[in-house]
Amino acid sequence: MKRATSPKILLVDDDPDDHFFIESVINDFDSNIQIKSVYNGVQALDFLRSSLSPVEGESFFPDFILTDLNMPLLNGYELLIELKKDNQLKHIPVFIISTSKQPQIEKDCLNHGALKYYLKPISSNDLKSIIDDVLVITGIKN
Repeated sequence: MKRATSPKILLVDDDPDDHFFIESVINDFDSNIQIKSVYNGVQALDFLRSSLSPVEGESFFPDFILTDLNMPLLNGYELLIELKKDNQLKHIPVFIISTSKQPQIEKDCLNHGALKYYLKPISSNDLKSIIDDVLVITGIKN
């Protein structure tokens, strides 16, 4: 069965170069995927909360969130905690994508509701594999 709408991703990362790389690779992987980018957890929460009551014709509520961990104001782990406390947002699948290789950080993220923890990819093929995995985990792709 074909999906009625294009998949929507909220990308949360403070690095503009990472935004460009991730958005480019996702667009190359599937140009139908829609991406909204923000630069920290505060912006992510503000965006999500405003998306709950969209202005007419401006609806963008993500199917899932890809978030970095190390960001100013509200990092990815803190964002995860805040999302899971909010009854209207806690159902959104969250995937961590980070350079941090510390097993305890990964464990903490998974214990607090992240569906999967990925190390930031070095190549576009690595990122395409991650996106494919995320689409399967969320049920967007069979």
